Amino acid sequence: MLLAEFHRRADQAGVRRNAYRVGGGRDEAYCLERDGSAWVVFFQERGNRTSERTHGTREDALEDLWSRLERDPTARQAPGGKPGVTG
Repeated sequence: MLLAEFHRRADQAGVRRNAYRVGGGRDEAYCLERDGSAWVVFFQERGNRTSERTHGTREDALEDLWSRLERDPTARQAPGGKPGVTG
């Protein structure tokens, strides 16, 4: 998956922009960052990384990030603008 496609999918699915970060870490978010020649996807909470997985390409890492966001209903915007399940 290319970055533009990832952002398009996330927007169409109503994923909150603060639920993820591409290019670094952010507390209470799913993150994707480059680590040398690899790409790492993880969830960051209070500065700690959990569920860390390393990928050889950014495209594979974006697929992983998308999969995590897609499974987590709290990553989406609910009607009325609050985080939660959308339907």
